[in-house]
Amino acid sequence: MIERGGQIRYAMDGASEVYPGLWVGSRPEGVDFTALGFDLVVLCESENDFAPECPPEMSPRQFLRCPLEDREPTASEVTMVDAVADLVAEELAADRRQRVLIVCYGGLNRSGLIAARALTILGQSPEEAIAAVRAARAGSGYADAFGGALNNVRFEGYLRGEWRPAAEAGLPPPPPIAGDQPPPARLEQGLSDERLAAIVAECLPHSDMEEEGLLSAARAFALAHNLAPGGLSLEIGTRCGGSALAFLCVLDALYGGAPPMLFTVDPYGAKPYYGLSSEEGDRSPYGDQSYVAAKLALHPFAHHAHWYCRGTDFLEGMGGRPYWHAGRQTRIDGFTFVLLDGDHDHVTLGEELRLVMPRLHRKGIVLVDNVDCDPETGRVLAQWKHVVLPAPKGEGKAGRRQALVMRS
Repeated sequence: MIERGGQIRYAMDGASEVYPGLWVGSRPEGVDFTALGFDLVVLCESENDFAPECPPEMSPRQFLRCPLEDREPTASEVTMVDAVADLVAEELAADRRQRVLIVCYGGLNRSGLIAARALTILGQSPEEAIAAVRAARAGSGYADAFGGALNNVRFEGYLRGEWRPAAEAGLPPPPPIAGDQPPPARLEQGLSDERLAAIVAECLPHSDMEEEGLLSAARAFALAHNLAPGGLSLEIGTRCGGSALAFLCVLDALYGGAPPMLFTVDPYGAKPYYGLSSEEGDRSPYGDQSYVAAKLALHPFAHHAHWYCRGTDFLEGMGGRPYWHAGRQTRIDGFTFVLLDGDHDHVTLGEELRLVMPRLHRKGIVLVDNVDCDPETGRVLAQWKHVVLPAPKGEGKAGRRQALVMRS
């Protein structure tokens, strides 16, 4: 492997630097990218059905799986591209200056799509972003063989804003957001990472997540409300209320005086917790003490309500259920954001996803915590368009990776 003049050569082809710190390349064969110092690797090809964990022939410090096919993308694939590109742009921001590699089979279309989308998020025009990817990959072996980068006309049309995917098949139309009011200006501007970090630091003593894991959840929550503003949020698995507290503070910061509701769901009771070690489970019964701690943390927020039941029971009976908020009665119509952090066995997760996805607003996000607890979780997630996020840096507990499951 040789890095020279914006090119890295490995196997038959290699990778090219599209933007300072952003590299696009072909599928690596037997290459250890830790030797090249990448902070994030995004694998876009769908031909090889990898498990959520990093493939054995790769060992980057961070690994993100975003399976795409080189054809007309579906609505959920476009949403996934947007979310991954946003994460890539965040890594490339001036205050982080990380090295990111995006790869697919030939390093032309799928990896080029995410790279170009990230560049538009960073402020380039679609024409500039497309030209940068094409110029960087012009000298690669695959580009010569297949007609250059970003030769998929649908990908190019999407980047230019000239094409949008048809509605997703297999799910009913996403529910409308009640009221459908224009978002406040502060919501359109979003929250800075510094503001999110400050919120997380304040809420961390109430959470069983490590700081980076809670910050990752807060970022996903803020992103969901930027993409699908005004909808309800749901957290299944509340324990002491740390993540719910962070979400409520983010809602206050985004919406101001009348934020939408956050519902939390947990039956509590001294029951085994699927996701802790047996020793930790013995020491930490998931019962009344946790419920009291959550009530003390969350009681100041009028836009919060707790449901004392199992997540699947709530989801099966919630459709159209009335509730009062901001002086008027409305009905539960669907969700902008859902955190699934209750029992982490694959059977329960599969049932929760089956019930949640039809109720997710267009561009809404489901965040699944602790995806490595059950070895069968990858098979459940594979049924949905999803992105497994890199393990948070400094995460002290095994198996705290998260997955974003999205719907357009």
